[in-house]
Amino acid sequence: MRKIMGLMAGLAVLSVTAMAGPAGVQRGLDERLFGTFVQHRAELNLTEEQNTQVDALLQEMKDAKIATWQREVEHIQKALASFVSDEFEPGLMLPIPADILAEMSRAYNLFMAQETSKLHGILTPDQRQQLVDLMVEQRTEE
Repeated sequence: MRKIMGLMAGLAVLSVTAMAGPAGVQRGLDERLFGTFVQHRAELNLTEEQNTQVDALLQEMKDAKIATWQREVEHIQKALASFVSDEFEPGLMLPIPADILAEMSRAYNLFMAQETSKLHGILTPDQRQQLVDLMVEQRTEE
């Protein structure tokens, strides 16, 4: 069981660094926008009030990401524990079914749309344009 927990810790680190949304959910423009925002936040010259609002928004996103990741970890733990037990459930080892993955994707996309709308409301029109310019510039450098 310790080996499984060690494997889970390794998988946890990889999954947190490798993906933003649930496993199998394609990365959208909104995630690239937020990535650019986090990298270039200081260049946008946010007010103290904007910084407070953005901190709350980013914490909300982080909490949601951790909750999603935790559900994935729990499933992996259950599947691996099943494999080493005498009560093996082969179905747990299969990829996420398409209908469940589609629902996860819809829920995640709705969440990201809401968070992007909140960021839009926090930033001024000039800051939004600057953020888009930074994102385009960053994209052309890749």
